[in-house]
Amino acid sequence: MARKLFISVLGTGLYEKGVYTQGPFRSSETRFIQQATLELIGCKETWTENDEICILLTEKAQELNWNATSRKSPHSDDMIPYEGLNTLLQQMELLPKIHPVPILNGKDENEMWKIFQTIFSQIQEGDELYFDLTHSFRYLPMLVLVLGNYAKFLKNVHIAHISYGNYEARNEEGSPIVNLLPLTVLQDWTFAAADFLRNGHSEHLVHLTTQVYGPILSETQGRDEQAKNLKTFSKSLQTITNNLQMCRGLSITQDNDISGLRQIIGELSEDIIKPLIPVVHKIEQSFSDFTDEADITNGLCAAKWCYDNQMYQQAITILQETVVTYICQLSGLSITDKNARNLVNAAFHIVANRKQQAEDSWKLPPFGKEDEALNEVRKLISLPLVAELSSSFMVATDIRNDFNHAGFRNNPMKAEGIISKIGERIEKVNGIVLSGNSRQTARPVFTFLNLSNHPLSTWSSAQLAAAKEYGGLEEMPFPDISPELSAGDVQAMATDYVDDILKHYPARGLTVHIMGEMTFCYHVARQLKEAGVCCVASTSERIVEELDGDRKLAQFSFVRFREY
Repeated sequence: MARKLFISVLGTGLYEKGVYTQGPFRSSETRFIQQATLELIGCKETWTENDEICILLTEKAQELNWNATSRKSPHSDDMIPYEGLNTLLQQMELLPKIHPVPILNGKDENEMWKIFQTIFSQIQEGDELYFDLTHSFRYLPMLVLVLGNYAKFLKNVHIAHISYGNYEARNEEGSPIVNLLPLTVLQDWTFAAADFLRNGHSEHLVHLTTQVYGPILSETQGRDEQAKNLKTFSKSLQTITNNLQMCRGLSITQDNDISGLRQIIGELSEDIIKPLIPVVHKIEQSFSDFTDEADITNGLCAAKWCYDNQMYQQAITILQETVVTYICQLSGLSITDKNARNLVNAAFHIVANRKQQAEDSWKLPPFGKEDEALNEVRKLISLPLVAELSSSFMVATDIRNDFNHAGFRNNPMKAEGIISKIGERIEKVNGIVLSGNSRQTARPVFTFLNLSNHPLSTWSSAQLAAAKEYGGLEEMPFPDISPELSAGDVQAMATDYVDDILKHYPARGLTVHIMGEMTFCYHVARQLKEAGVCCVASTSERIVEELDGDRKLAQFSFVRFREY
């Protein structure tokens, strides 16, 4: 069990007797806030001989208020009975050791640091700290707050109590003891927010939010809406930062985590914890460049975010793999198939090394049938974007090799050089991919459009996941096609649908899932492919279950998409 440590400064004033209160608590009549505070925190009832009470004393405080038995009356020259704090604490018969600690007056910076060191030396590893700041002179309350956070870091302490006895605000009930613990909580939130905004670490923020919503959800049996919102915010932030730290490219570019975070931030209320709201808005601003929908450009934003948060290895990894994914999507290749991605890698190497005409030297991965890999690479190296991005791809490869081998190679790069090159390549790739224009007008849009009798809401998780590889999910209702329509009518209807699709979606980056009435699908797929649109159909496995009475139950399990 952690040692409890009470720390208080004893002043020099002649204190009047009074009662101190906090909520239902009412102290004994006493001159000294230290006695009242020890009663408030249950020192007599719950503290043990392993705990300690430290009273910080200047020479004058020791004379006037620690060992005193009498003092001069403020109204005459007479001496009045006056029991010092030492006597009163002994009379309380407390189990903890009572330790008077001499301190300097703190008249200059040198004495200030000596006071700091004196207090810090009283604290042991893992202590539970209780501070009374009532008679802390000059800058000492601020010093104690700073020291508390210093000790949290160096000695893993927990600050359980900070209070101030406000004698000047006394009334017929007594003098209030003001709880100052929220000040250190606010410091915790500040440090946690800074750790996230500067370094991308969400662990401290997640820990603090858990401390807030955990007890509330436990008390309300999970029914408090604001606590549930805070929990969702915490989990969402942790998911996003984990994905960035672990370079989870599919989640970064295909999931809607950023959108979910923004939505839940809008639902958080100040009622649950006021310091949190400005913090979460700062967090929201840090993701302002990301789009809500599934978009490959979120990969570029992720690379920049990681770079800004000094996560340099993640930045260059995400940047290079986003470039490969970008080319895969533009070329209709699977973004998750290893061999398809290696085709893109090969194309970059060929262009960078100017081997376009030396096909015999090409080293290609297995892909498709016969010359399919060769033909795909021929198409890839003809793309202007591959030529524009090839130098950045090769620089990224070199940097990643340097990282992965920890610099154990000939001519390793200096750390500063790596950082500089990563920043340069992020800017260069962004300039190429976004064509120097704003994202609203120039970003590549990758969309998977479902045009079938089966809406997305009925799809399995496996089919939805496969569809997301092609881009953001959209759908268009499949028409009700009468069997009485002529072939010409169906073709005309198909043309109208194609015109409507191309009006709303750019052909580049669009994949249309077309399944239904076969002649309609034929005309739609043919016209879309002529416009450069990728068209796919679902393939499935038929699973038949034998039932009683010669009945059979047929189910269809999605396998993959096949291109027309």
